[in-house]
Amino acid sequence: MGCLDPQPQNAVIQIIRGEDIPVSVRLVDAATGLPFDLTNATEIAALFLNADGTYLTKLFSAQQISIISAPGGYFQIQLLAADTALLALSAIPGLSSFEVHITIAGLKTYVQLINSIQVIQTLFP
Repeated sequence: MGCLDPQPQNAVIQIIRGEDIPVSVRLVDAATGLPFDLTNATEIAALFLNADGTYLTKLFSAQQISIISAPGGYFQIQLLAADTALLALSAIPGLSSFEVHITIAGLKTYVQLINSIQVIQTLFP
């Protein structure tokens, strides 16, 4: 299998610290252009950098990630206000990245979503 690409291309998700926000991700196999099938996924983990250098981890097994379309490679990560309040701010101007780990039949696939999110501070706390 080729590497995986997030879809849609060039999409940036803006996250305002302190908000509840669903983050939708669609993955395709870069070699074939076909959706990455999540039908037999036993775990999906999404990791985001916190301001203190630790990582926020959201898990499918903890019902923090929902598979929307397994054959279509489409899932959603639910970030709560308490989660986003701790995320590292993106460099201004700049974008941040996050990583997804997918386990199918005991094999892990890692996907790096480089420059795919922008974490900003609310204007009026």
